[in-house]
Amino acid sequence: MSAMTLPQQQPLDCAYNRDDVVAGLTQYYLTLTSTAYVPASYVDFPPPGGWTDADLDVGALRALRRSETVIDLLRHLPYPRPMHDGPRPGPWNVAPGSKPVRYLRHLGTFSRWSDRGDAGLLELAALPMADTPAAPMDLPPDV
Repeated sequence: MSAMTLPQQQPLDCAYNRDDVVAGLTQYYLTLTSTAYVPASYVDFPPPGGWTDADLDVGALRALRRSETVIDLLRHLPYPRPMHDGPRPGPWNVAPGSKPVRYLRHLGTFSRWSDRGDAGLLELAALPMADTPAAPMDLPPDV
């Protein structure tokens, strides 16, 4: 049997578009809720203008050195709430081998730091990325 060769493909010319990313992830969470995998009451969808600074844990994002482009994207994403009842409390398994990171202040992933104000955020900023709930993503700040 001979090996099949695939035709060469040109690299895709992809450009970042916040609204496309938001639409895709919003549709993904709507699918999870419509199939009853995650109850709709466990997903918080952003208001039309996006999450405000009072909603989004901007202090934690800046402590993690996230860029304004990243913060702008995160303002427009839905966030699942952790499951507090049922046989396995904790974050929803929204994709195989993954867990959601909730960048909102309410029930947020980083609240143990941001709830302590500047001292907590300085502690978060000093941690190696691998020691934060955002691990294992030790990425450049603009990603």
